[in-house]
Order: sequence, then structure tokens, then C-alpha cells
Amino acid sequence: PPNASAEDSQPQHTDSSRWREMSADALPYCPPSTAPDPLETEVAQARKLVLRALDAKIAIQDDATALGAIRLALKLAGNILEHPDEGKYTRIKNSSAAFQRCLAKCPGGLELVMAMGFRTAVHEFEEFWAVEVSPLALSILAAAREGLARYESLVVGRAERAQRARLEKVTGSSEQRDRVLADIEADKAERRERAALMRRDVDVASPPPRGGAANGEAGREGLEGQEAQAQAEAEAEAHDQDAEGNGDDAPALDPAPEGSEECARRSEAA
Repeated sequence: PPNASAEDSQPQHTDSSRWREMSADALPYCPPSTAPDPLETEVAQARKLVLRALDAKIAIQDDATALGAIRLALKLAGNILEHPDEGKYTRIKNSSAAFQRCLAKCPGGLELVMAMGFRTAVHEFEEFWAVEVSPLALSILAAAREGLARYESLVVGRAERAQRARLEKVTGSSEQRDRVLADIEADKAERRERAALMRRDVDVASPPPRGGAANGEAGREGLEGQEAQAQAEAEAEAHDQDAEGNGDDAPALDPAPEGSEECARRSEAA
């Protein structure tokens, strides 16, 4: 820079004592004493393949399919680890219904089986998936069983959460339906109460006639009796007028013997 002093323009020299202190504080370089164990390397690679098959393909299936594949693989690995010297536990028929349903037809199932160390083999003219027991194969199966158990717990937890969500949804729907039904019943009761009040108001505004039905019937009978009496009186008056008009010109009636029908008829006419 133009304003730099002469001292600043001089080259800076590192103090040798300072370098010695930094070297003393630094950690010494230690080259690896041994090369990586090939067994551990292969086990780590197999574990990676197992987890890839589980995570990318099997775990994304529905809960029943994923659990079926994981649990059958767990059973195969556990049988071999617990009975490594028994040949019947080291293989499974390719035509087995459980193998075909849970692993062969599940996306990622065969990849998982191969990552666990199974290979196809023919035994007594029948195709099997078998594991050749060795320390490496047992180590791979142990690592696979650990990963399978972890994914089993994950899928089970997911299934339980989905089941709880379904139950909560069903419970909520039931509660909502109950509330709607309760509102409907309350509305019906309110309507009935309003109808009863309206009928009561109508009854108060127009009271029924006095005496009720019995008095009405008696009144009708009385009117009928009065009409009959008036008609009888009119007929009697007309008869009297006819008798007065005839006077002495009317022929004398012959007396009828007592007790005869003619006497009775004449008596009724008079």
C-alpha cells in the first residue's frame, strides 16, 4: 500500500520456537495397525442391502403385506441361528405357500432373501432357497435379524396408529349421529308442544255449547214432541170446524151395541 511503513514492507519470518510449541500440541499421526476385517466389510454390505430392501420396497406396502414378509424372514433367520447344524432349518421350499405369499410375491421380498444369504438350490429334484452355514453367513443373518426386528416394530406401530385413527373416526361419527338424532327428537317435542298450545287456544276462544251432547239430544226430542202436539191440535180444530158446518143436516148415527167395534170407532171419532 502507498502508506505502508518500511517495517511492514519487510518480509515476515516465522519464529522457530512458535512452530516447536504447535508441533508439541498436535496429535501424532498413527497409521492403521491392521487392515479392515473382510468379514466385517461383507457383513456391513449385507446389512446395507437388507435395510435397502426393507426401507425402499417392503415397508411401503400395506401393513399386512409388510408384516407377513418381515415375520417370515425373521423366522427363517431365527431358525438358522438357533439350529445351525440342522439342515431342515437352513432351507425352505420355493413352492411353499407361505414363501410364495409372503416373500416371493411381495415387492422386495426376493431381494431381502438374497441379501440375507439365501441362494437357490435343488434338493431331491425340488427347488429350495438355502443358506450355506458359515461364520460369515451366521453373522449376516444376525445383522439381518436385528434390522428385521427394528422394522417389525416400526410397521406394528404404524398399524396401531392407523387402527386408533379409524376408531377415533368411527367414534366421532357415532357421536355426531347421536347429536343429530337428539336434535331431531328435540325438534319433534317442540313441534308437539306448539301444536298442543294452539289447540288449547282454539278451545278457549270457542267454548262448547252448554249441556253438552245429552242436552242437545233432549232439545231435539222436545222440538219433535212440540211439533207433533201442534199437528194434533190443528187436526182436532179442523175436525170441529167440519162438525159445526154440517149442523142438523148430518144424519143421525144409529146407536151401536155396547162393546161393538163400531161403537168404539164412533167414540174415538167423537
